[in-house]
Amino acid sequence: METITITNQRDIKVQQTKYKGRQVLDVRTYIKTPTFEGFTKKGITIPIEFAPLLIEAIQKVYQEYQEESKNETE
Repeated sequence: METITITNQRDIKVQQTKYKGRQVLDVRTYIKTPTFEGFTKKGITIPIEFAPLLIEAIQKVYQEYQEESKNETE
């Protein structure tokens, strides 16, 4: 499991797991508050074989963001 810390109360957890007998990639928000600690419904679960496509899509969106940010500062 990999963890991306967003705030001191919120992480994003990325893990490979099984769901209904199938290997999946689960990307989910994890909350840590005084009254609750655990996974939330916010997130996605996709078949693990689609992980490369998800990674590619995220990279493209991030590249677009970087280009837009660069153009705004010029």
